[in-house]
Amino acid sequence: MDSPLPGNSSYYATKIWGPDGNTEFRDALQDSLTATQKLMVQLMEALMIQGLGLIPEFVGEYAECQLGLQLNFYKPYPEPTKHVAAPRHIDDTVMTILHQADMGGLQVEKDSQWISGKSHADVFLCQHWLYKNAMHLAVVNESKSQLTVATGLFPAGSLVIRPAPELIDDEHPALFKSITADGFKWLKTSTQLHH
Repeated sequence: MDSPLPGNSSYYATKIWGPDGNTEFRDALQDSLTATQKLMVQLMEALMIQGLGLIPEFVGEYAECQLGLQLNFYKPYPEPTKHVAAPRHIDDTVMTILHQADMGGLQVEKDSQWISGKSHADVFLCQHWLYKNAMHLAVVNESKSQLTVATGLFPAGSLVIRPAPELIDDEHPALFKSITADGFKWLKTSTQLHH
């Protein structure tokens, strides 16, 4: 996910169906966005406060994140190894939740190998900044169309990406320098981390 879009269902309904939108789609999408944002907050609290023992104030720094949605539709391609739906990249979100139904298509790089995971209609994949983001890409299916829904929390440009002070000591030094979210995006683009 490279650019945030408003977490507002009217925006998407208008983009897809024109100024009159589609109220059924808009309402269903708004319910989904609201539930996804609630899930993301719960996951962040569980990972950051309960999982790592961080203080709520540190977690609160992420409260200004903007919810974004990306709907991807990939047509079938007879030679999927010659066509990539989404090139290799890392997300610049604080958290991304991906739903790819039962079609799959997501591949993650591990030890210079591309690994495909099994996909199920009721499984959502989650990526969070607390852990090293994996390089990933999407591949097409040779016979069926694919629809994926990626929802992300995009940080404010001024948010400083840094390790929590509680996790740093002489035995566990910071592994990277602090940088603003805008600085990270610039670095990602200028060093071609996503290609």
